[in-house]
Amino acid sequence: TIWIVFNGEIYNFQELRNLLRRKGHVFSTKTDTEVIVHLYEEYGTRCLQYLNGMFGFCLYDKERQILFCARDRMGQKPFCYFNDHKLFAFSSELKSLEAVLDLSIDLEALEQFFTFGYIPAPKSIYRNVKKLLPGFFLIQVLLIFERYLMTRMLSYQEVFHYCHHILGKSYSYRDFLRVS
Repeated sequence: TIWIVFNGEIYNFQELRNLLRRKGHVFSTKTDTEVIVHLYEEYGTRCLQYLNGMFGFCLYDKERQILFCARDRMGQKPFCYFNDHKLFAFSSELKSLEAVLDLSIDLEALEQFFTFGYIPAPKSIYRNVKKLLPGFFLIQVLLIFERYLMTRMLSYQEVFHYCHHILGKSYSYRDFLRVS
Protein backbone atom coordinates (compact mmCIF):
# COMPACT_ATOMS: atom_id res chain seq x y z
CA THR A 1 0.00 0.00 0.00
CA ILE A 2 1.26 3.46 -0.90
CA TRP A 3 0.10 6.86 0.41
CA ILE A 4 1.16 10.27 -0.86
CA VAL A 5 1.08 13.90 0.26
CA PHE A 6 1.55 16.09 -2.80
CA ASN A 7 1.91 19.82 -3.40
CA GLY A 8 2.19 20.95 -6.99
CA GLU A 9 1.21 20.16 -10.53
CA ILE A 10 2.47 17.56 -13.02
CA TYR A 11 2.14 19.03 -16.50
CA ASN A 12 2.56 15.76 -18.42
CA PHE A 13 0.38 13.61 -16.14
CA GLN A 14 -2.11 12.67 -18.88
CA GLU A 15 0.67 11.37 -21.12
CA LEU A 16 2.11 9.42 -18.18
CA ARG A 17 -1.32 8.10 -17.24
CA ASN A 18 -1.76 6.70 -20.78
CA LEU A 19 1.70 5.10 -20.65
CA LEU A 20 0.93 3.45 -17.32
CA ARG A 21 -2.52 2.26 -18.46
CA ARG A 22 -0.84 0.50 -21.40
CA LYS A 23 1.41 -1.22 -18.84
CA GLY A 24 -1.67 -2.51 -16.98
CA HIS A 25 -2.15 0.09 -14.25
CA VAL A 26 -5.75 0.79 -13.26
CA PHE A 27 -6.66 4.29 -12.10
CA SER A 28 -9.41 5.34 -9.68
CA THR A 29 -9.18 9.06 -10.41
CA LYS A 30 -8.08 11.42 -13.15
CA THR A 31 -5.57 13.31 -11.00
CA ASP A 32 -1.86 13.96 -11.34
CA THR A 33 -1.39 12.78 -7.76
CA GLU A 34 -2.48 9.23 -8.55
CA VAL A 35 -0.11 9.18 -11.55
CA ILE A 36 2.84 9.73 -9.19
CA VAL A 37 1.82 6.73 -7.09
CA HIS A 38 1.56 4.47 -10.15
CA LEU A 39 4.85 5.81 -11.56
CA TYR A 40 6.52 4.93 -8.26
CA GLU A 41 5.01 1.43 -8.37
CA GLU A 42 6.38 0.98 -11.87
CA TYR A 43 9.80 2.67 -11.63
CA GLY A 44 10.62 3.23 -7.96
CA THR A 45 12.69 6.36 -7.33
CA ARG A 46 13.42 6.61 -11.06
CA CYS A 47 9.82 7.84 -11.42
CA LEU A 48 11.22 11.36 -10.96
CA GLN A 49 12.85 11.19 -14.41
CA TYR A 50 9.38 11.11 -15.98
CA LEU A 51 7.83 14.01 -14.09
CA ASN A 52 7.53 17.41 -15.77
CA GLY A 53 6.14 19.98 -13.38
CA MET A 54 6.52 21.79 -10.10
CA PHE A 55 6.13 19.64 -7.03
CA GLY A 56 7.08 18.58 -3.58
CA PHE A 57 5.78 15.27 -2.28
CA CYS A 58 6.27 12.61 0.31
CA LEU A 59 5.22 9.08 -0.45
CA TYR A 60 4.88 6.33 2.18
CA ASP A 61 5.61 2.82 0.91
CA LYS A 62 4.19 0.52 3.56
CA GLU A 63 5.68 -2.66 2.08
CA ARG A 64 9.24 -1.29 2.00
CA GLN A 65 8.73 0.77 5.20
CA ILE A 66 10.15 3.94 3.67
CA LEU A 67 9.23 7.55 3.13
CA PHE A 68 10.26 8.77 -0.32
CA CYS A 69 10.26 12.57 -0.55
CA ALA A 70 11.14 14.65 -3.60
CA ARG A 71 11.28 18.19 -4.90
CA ASP A 72 11.04 19.42 -8.50
CA ARG A 73 14.16 20.20 -10.53
CA MET A 74 13.83 23.98 -10.38
CA GLY A 75 12.71 24.16 -6.75
CA GLN A 76 9.46 25.96 -7.52
CA LYS A 77 7.70 24.13 -4.68
CA PRO A 78 9.45 24.35 -1.32
CA PHE A 79 10.04 21.28 0.83
CA CYS A 80 11.48 21.39 4.33
CA TYR A 81 11.85 18.61 6.85
CA PHE A 82 12.69 18.03 10.50
CA ASN A 83 14.75 15.05 11.57
CA ASP A 84 16.24 14.52 15.01
CA HIS A 85 16.53 10.72 14.58
CA LYS A 86 13.48 10.24 16.81
CA LEU A 87 10.94 12.14 14.73
CA PHE A 88 10.65 12.94 11.04
CA ALA A 89 8.24 15.68 9.90
CA PHE A 90 7.92 17.58 6.64
CA SER A 91 6.07 20.52 5.17
CA SER A 92 6.11 22.95 2.29
CA GLU A 93 6.49 25.82 4.80
CA LEU A 94 8.48 26.36 7.97
CA LYS A 95 5.35 27.83 9.60
CA SER A 96 3.71 24.40 9.66
CA LEU A 97 6.67 22.85 11.45
CA GLU A 98 6.82 25.81 13.88
CA ALA A 99 3.20 25.16 14.82
CA VAL A 100 3.71 21.53 15.85
CA LEU A 101 7.35 21.22 16.93
CA ASP A 102 9.45 22.78 19.66
CA LEU A 103 12.18 24.21 17.43
CA SER A 104 15.40 25.91 18.45
CA ILE A 105 17.38 28.49 16.47
CA ASP A 106 20.49 27.24 14.65
CA LEU A 107 23.09 29.86 15.62
CA GLU A 108 25.33 29.02 12.65
CA ALA A 109 22.38 29.58 10.29
CA LEU A 110 21.63 32.87 12.04
CA GLU A 111 25.23 33.95 11.51
CA GLN A 112 24.92 33.04 7.81
CA PHE A 113 21.77 35.14 7.59
CA PHE A 114 23.54 38.20 9.01
CA THR A 115 26.57 37.59 6.75
CA PHE A 116 24.85 36.82 3.43
CA GLY A 117 21.33 38.21 3.91
CA TYR A 118 19.87 34.73 3.53
CA ILE A 119 20.43 31.17 4.80
CA PRO A 120 22.02 28.93 2.17
CA ALA A 121 20.24 25.62 1.57
CA PRO A 122 20.03 23.00 2.84
CA LYS A 123 20.13 24.83 6.18
CA SER A 124 17.18 26.64 7.69
CA ILE A 125 16.94 29.01 10.65
CA TYR A 126 16.08 26.02 12.90
CA ARG A 127 18.32 23.26 14.20
CA ASN A 128 17.40 19.84 12.69
CA VAL A 129 15.26 21.48 9.98
CA LYS A 130 16.62 21.31 6.45
CA LYS A 131 15.45 22.43 3.03
CA LEU A 132 15.41 19.70 0.40
CA LEU A 133 17.45 21.03 -2.51
CA PRO A 134 15.83 21.41 -5.96
CA GLY A 135 16.08 18.21 -7.98
CA PHE A 136 16.85 16.09 -4.93
CA PHE A 137 15.00 13.34 -3.14
CA LEU A 138 15.43 11.71 0.24
CA ILE A 139 14.51 8.34 1.61
CA GLN A 140 13.74 7.93 5.28
CA VAL A 141 13.87 4.30 6.34
CA LEU A 142 11.40 3.50 9.07
CA LEU A 143 12.84 1.06 11.55
CA ILE A 144 10.09 -1.09 12.95
CA PHE A 145 10.88 -3.20 15.98
CA GLU A 146 8.51 -5.99 16.89
CA ARG A 147 8.80 -8.57 19.59
CA TYR A 148 8.47 -12.15 18.59
CA LEU A 149 8.09 -15.25 20.69
CA MET A 150 10.07 -18.39 20.12
CA THR A 151 7.92 -21.48 19.99
CA ARG A 152 10.52 -23.38 21.98
CA MET A 153 13.87 -22.85 23.61
CA LEU A 154 16.91 -24.09 21.71
CA SER A 155 19.27 -26.54 23.35
CA TYR A 156 22.93 -25.66 23.83
CA GLN A 157 23.81 -28.22 21.16
CA GLU A 158 21.43 -26.57 18.63
CA VAL A 159 22.86 -23.13 19.39
CA PHE A 160 26.42 -24.48 19.03
CA HIS A 161 25.66 -26.10 15.65
CA TYR A 162 23.91 -22.96 14.40
CA CYS A 163 26.81 -20.68 15.42
CA HIS A 164 29.36 -23.11 13.98
CA HIS A 165 27.44 -23.15 10.69
CA ILE A 166 27.23 -19.33 10.48
CA LEU A 167 30.87 -18.78 11.48
CA GLY A 168 32.02 -21.44 9.04
CA LYS A 169 30.26 -19.61 6.21
CA SER A 170 31.81 -16.26 7.16
CA TYR A 171 35.34 -17.72 7.38
CA SER A 172 35.07 -19.49 4.03
CA TYR A 173 33.76 -16.28 2.45
CA ARG A 174 36.66 -14.31 3.93
CA ASP A 175 39.16 -16.91 2.68
CA PHE A 176 37.52 -16.76 -0.76
CA LEU A 177 37.98 -12.99 -0.86
CA ARG A 178 41.65 -13.32 0.16
CA VAL A 179 42.33 -15.78 -2.68
CA SER A 180 40.46 -13.69 -5.29
